[in-house]
Amino acid sequence: MPIAAFLMDLDRSLGLFIAEHGTLIYALMAAIVFCEMAFAPLFFLPGDPMLVVGGAYCALGTMNAWVLASVLFVAALGGSLANFAIGRSIGRRVWTHDYRWTNRSALERSHAWFERYGAATLIVSPFVGVMRTFTPLLAGVSMMGGHRFRLFAAAGCAAWVGLLVPLGYFFGNVPLIRNHLNGLVLAGLAVGLALLVSGALLRRVSARRRPPEPPR
Repeated sequence: MPIAAFLMDLDRSLGLFIAEHGTLIYALMAAIVFCEMAFAPLFFLPGDPMLVVGGAYCALGTMNAWVLASVLFVAALGGSLANFAIGRSIGRRVWTHDYRWTNRSALERSHAWFERYGAATLIVSPFVGVMRTFTPLLAGVSMMGGHRFRLFAAAGCAAWVGLLVPLGYFFGNVPLIRNHLNGLVLAGLAVGLALLVSGALLRRVSARRRPPEPPR
């Protein structure tokens, strides 16, 4: 099944996969969550609706809710840790080398942000498309403390999985919700793209308004 078709008809696609491959559905969903959390280019993967659909199939008895929630929590946290490690690798180079393209003041502001608001950011970010992919990466580049990152990333992943899987379990089979899952996928992707575009525009406007540095 083409990847685009699989993602756009997520409800039916997961049902067919369960019918054909049984318990391998846990591995598939874990792989999708891990990749979305770990690799920035895969930010478009549909984590939110997939967790809701998974919870709905648990309510039908085709999956086990406790197994699903446990597997997805491990996958989400593992993806976040992998993305954080990638960011730390980039950060070590950026902080220790005077690259021409490096904006030192932006790095320092980002570091200060994660030191001050990192806990809240990591707990909230899994619920927002794109943010759950880029927040661990930026935390790593900003050289956020590893212990604090692991603690609050685990809390955020637990809250995300612990809310959306039960949400799907209790409400995922409501026709109004189930019949609009494809729309939820598209809406999530649209919101993610809008956040990326608006962030780039805000940075450009901020750069234009910043007063020029005095000559040295």
